[in-house]
Amino acid sequence: MSFPVIVVFGYLWFFLFAAWVYDAPDQPARWRRVGCLAAVDVVMVLVSGVALGWI
Repeated sequence: MSFPVIVVFGYLWFFLFAAWVYDAPDQPARWRRVGCLAAVDVVMVLVSGVALGWI
């Protein structure tokens, strides 16, 4: 039962995002997409770590 949950919530989003970055029309668009993901990660660390004290 846990295998589909791991695949959907763990691996699926990584591969979808990797395909989206790969299919970008040019190199600057790829870097913007990777930067967008990095910004989301930074925001989530700040929210969960600093604001909520989980980290």
